[in-house]
Amino acid sequence: MDAPSSYVSPVLRSLNGLLETYGLQLILAFTLALAFSIFLRKTNAVIFTEFFRTKEWRWYAYIGGLAILFSLWYQVGLSVQFNAWYKEFYDLITDTSTHGSTSITMQWSSSP
Repeated sequence: MDAPSSYVSPVLRSLNGLLETYGLQLILAFTLALAFSIFLRKTNAVIFTEFFRTKEWRWYAYIGGLAILFSLWYQVGLSVQFNAWYKEFYDLITDTSTHGSTSITMQWSSSP
């Protein structure tokens, strides 16, 4: 099934503009990225299936994967808490730069 010409023409125009601007560099970068992704896809598929399906390493794989996911979840939550904690200070810096106040310490001492 062919794509409608209304979708193809903007894409072709943008690709043509990129090729005119960057030329061979863009083609080489795209080719290398594609080759590297194909290599990783084939290599990682074998590595992950062997690691998660082998009885010897199954528990390490799943427990390690869950530990990584929990760690990421905890880090995101901690980052959100730090941002909420520093919100007042960040707002003062923004107000200082937009309203032309002379000092952050003056605003900090006058804030409720």
